[in-house]
Amino acid sequence: MKIGIVGLGLIGGSLALDWRSHGHSILGVARRETTVQQALAKGMVNEASTELSILTAAEVIVLCTPISELQPTVEALIPHIRPSTILTDVGSVKAEVVTAIAPLWRNFVGGHPMAGKAESGLEVAEARLFQGKPYVLTPTPDTPDTVVETVAE
Repeated sequence: MKIGIVGLGLIGGSLALDWRSHGHSILGVARRETTVQQALAKGMVNEASTELSILTAAEVIVLCTPISELQPTVEALIPHIRPSTILTDVGSVKAEVVTAIAPLWRNFVGGHPMAGKAESGLEVAEARLFQGKPYVLTPTPDTPDTVVETVAE
C-alpha cells in the first residue's frame, strides 16, 4: 500500500519505520528540507518532499501535524488527492478535529495512538513505538466501514 505521512517527527517517523518494515511504500512530507533529506537518508520513506503534491498516489494519508494545522493542511491537500484517498490523523483532541475535517473529506477517520516519548523529532523515531499500545479510532456515523477497516489494519 502507498501511505502518505504529513509531518515527519516522532509519531510520523515512527509510523514510517513500522510500515516500511512491513513492505509499504511511504511518501513523506515535512516542512523543512533538512527533515526531508534526513528521512530519505535513514530509509524511513521511499519518497519525500516539502510539497503536498507528492501525495497524489497515496491510498492512505496520515496527518501528523500540530492540531492547529490539521484543517488548513487538509484544505491544501484536497486538490492533490483522489476521492478514494483515506485520511486520518494522530492528534490527541478528537471532537474538534473530527468536527472540522469530516465535512471536508468523506473518507476521514480520526485517530489517536496512545504512545509517545518525552522527546520529539525525527531523530528519536523508533520502529516499535506503537507495538502493544492502544490506537483509538473515532469514526462518525457517516464514515464508510471500509475506511475504518483500512485504518484499523
